Amino acid sequence: MKKSKVIDISKATFISVCVILLALIGLSVLLTYLVPRGEFALADGVPDYRSYISRPDLSGIPVWKGLLAPFLILGSGDGLSLIMLSVFLLIVSGSFQVLIDSHGISRLVSGLAGQLGKNRRALVLVLALVFMVFGSFFGLFEETLPMVPLVLMFCLGVGYDGFTGFLVSVGSACLGFAAGITNPFTVVLASGLIGTSVTSGILFRCLVFAVMFGLDAAFLLRHLKRIERDPRRSPTFEADERRRAELQELPKEAESRRLTACTLGLLFAAFAVTILFSLSDALRGYTVPAVAGVYLIGILLFGVLSGYRPGPTFRSFGQGIVSALPAILFILLASSVKYILTEGHVLATIAHGINGAVAGSSRLAIVYILLGIILVLEFFISSSTAKAIFVMGILSCLTVPLSRPLLVLIYLFGDGYTNLFFPTSPVLWIGLSMIGMSYGKWLKKSAPLWSGILVLTAALLALAVLLDPIR
Repeated sequence: MKKSKVIDISKATFISVCVILLALIGLSVLLTYLVPRGEFALADGVPDYRSYISRPDLSGIPVWKGLLAPFLILGSGDGLSLIMLSVFLLIVSGSFQVLIDSHGISRLVSGLAGQLGKNRRALVLVLALVFMVFGSFFGLFEETLPMVPLVLMFCLGVGYDGFTGFLVSVGSACLGFAAGITNPFTVVLASGLIGTSVTSGILFRCLVFAVMFGLDAAFLLRHLKRIERDPRRSPTFEADERRRAELQELPKEAESRRLTACTLGLLFAAFAVTILFSLSDALRGYTVPAVAGVYLIGILLFGVLSGYRPGPTFRSFGQGIVSALPAILFILLASSVKYILTEGHVLATIAHGINGAVAGSSRLAIVYILLGIILVLEFFISSSTAKAIFVMGILSCLTVPLSRPLLVLIYLFGDGYTNLFFPTSPVLWIGLSMIGMSYGKWLKKSAPLWSGILVLTAALLALAVLLDPIR
């Protein structure tokens, strides 16, 4: 039987993803010639969004620069974060490959499933709520990727599928991230940039969180009922069959206890560091490298303490790294779109058009127009921090009859949910590759979820406008 990989990308999926992302890169290069070019004036080295300068003297980005954008971006302002994300993915993929090959994951999951599997539906919903809380309060999204293999295997252990594991972990974290209550990367940052308190509008954001958890739970239960009746209706059925077989290949009891303890210790250490760093303003920006360091050191100790020999440990770690390389390429390709538009001097022009787009509209129309504009920017700029600085700087300059907490809410809705929809989201590609699911199949299977998000977002924004103190 073919050995399971942490990141399993088929040739067909690899080719289709590359075609989609290369097409987006080509479209971005074309836009730098079609859209008028301009830039914002600088004030003490910081863009002044009130001062737009048309630059018809500038030309579109050279084609060769567009083709090399996946490499050139590493030298840009986003380069360091992309390098850290890539290294993080390589280390985590290598570490989990060791845990899978040593049967540490299998043993841990089997033990948990045996103890907790009796109330499996309720357990799945509780896990989804926990990940939503992580996203909403602590801003954890890409940091939840290391938990996907464990949650995936646990869902298999209690009789569900890899698709459930993805929805419970990354999917729920994304919904929580978008329904942010104290999310430091969106709520806190955006509130500070626009000059309002984090506590302003917090009760309404709690309502948003509750509504979105209800949607998440309803979609999960619908899926669970379908695969309970017929497991073959799972979109990840074939990949799951291989993983289920591995759950049966458990080591001897004496070895199992040591493997379980070492596996649990490593996962707990990584989880603890993630939460502790996320709670600290001073350390929050170092969460990803800190967790990567825990896995790198931890997997070396795992090989010593668990009895899994050094030779197999390094071979498994290397195989995990190799399996992650295509995902690294996806990250670089998806991130190149923003680089091209920035280098081509068209993002400033797009931003400058926002004031004109909302002039003379009703309050509700302004809300929806701003949401649409943020969604367009989200397609090209997936980084929440970078986009918050960019978007909130613009929104702070608008003369619209909307309160600042409402503007923050609009930004939250436009920024978060599409992280699991737009093909320019690196986390989406990584997560799907972990469960062996194509982008097209994901869009098809998640269509009811996105329909619900669209309807609820429109309704919640209408309610927010109704309750907004500014008239």
